[in-house]
Amino acid sequence: VNTRRRLVDLYITSYNRSLLLAEVLKSVLNSISYSKKLRFRITVIIDKYDDNYLDVIRQYGNKVSFVCLQLNLGLPFALNFLRKHTQLVSERTEEFSDFICYLQDDCLIEAEEIFFDTLVSAYDKLDPVYNIGYLSGFHCDLHPGFDKTSFDGHTVVLSDSIDGKMFFGSSSVFNSVGDIPWYFGREKDFAPKGNPGPIYGSHFDLWQWKESPRSLVRQGRLNLIFPGFCTHLCAQVESSTWNNDTSEAFVKSRIQEGRV
Repeated sequence: VNTRRRLVDLYITSYNRSLLLAEVLKSVLNSISYSKKLRFRITVIIDKYDDNYLDVIRQYGNKVSFVCLQLNLGLPFALNFLRKHTQLVSERTEEFSDFICYLQDDCLIEAEEIFFDTLVSAYDKLDPVYNIGYLSGFHCDLHPGFDKTSFDGHTVVLSDSIDGKMFFGSSSVFNSVGDIPWYFGREKDFAPKGNPGPIYGSHFDLWQWKESPRSLVRQGRLNLIFPGFCTHLCAQVESSTWNNDTSEAFVKSRIQEGRV
């Protein structure tokens, strides 16, 4: 019997929210302590370092690898960087991850005791049925899904689209989607959309499920969402780092325009 614990590359990106990062890291490490099936390699990228992060690095530096950038280069750069960082570390250590897990610094794990082992069990059992892109613990009105099923007593939402605040999946699927370019979008503007913003939304997550030539939709993959497994700490405009409007009217307009 193969009892090897499979390896997860866990990524967290943070910008201007050191206190929230500390809270999220505490939750992540608590969740990891309950996992009986997985091992973890954690990397945090701080997009534009300031000294408020120093206490977080001191507290968690023995368990987490930190990458600190002097400039705010945005989520697409951060995710591309993390992908390449993982590749180099894996080649050097000759240890390649089976899964990736991504969280933003305002996405808190709620279901700590069951979080990771439930996600990996669901992946193993449901991937042959649904051809899974990603699993997520964060559900919101912007990505309502089109159907529901259940797994191990939990409601599971089936969705083509997925929110970028948190996702979990196989490393091979993540790598197959490819790096995010700096310029892409509608033919009418071709504006730079490497960073999220109130006009365009975050193309960082659109690229994953929809806009990449190898997006999850184009690969015929579905996303499975476990509502309530995570919560969003900065759901209001005033607490968002990119003026994210989550009002009902704005959410409806984004869905109608396909910007989800």
